[in-house]
Amino acid sequence: MAETLGYIGSTAHRLAFLAREAGHLDLGALLSSAADLADREWLAIEQPGSRNSLP
Repeated sequence: MAETLGYIGSTAHRLAFLAREAGHLDLGALLSSAADLADREWLAIEQPGSRNSLP
């Protein structure tokens, strides 16, 4: 599960960058938010009890 979340987060970060570069700022922001959520969940799995975990 953590490996999948890590992949999703890194891919979403790359896609957000590409979307912004292409001028799609709203899509870039949406993908960046998705990447942040995946990163937070990955961190919660890798470091249980961290303050970054979602409720």
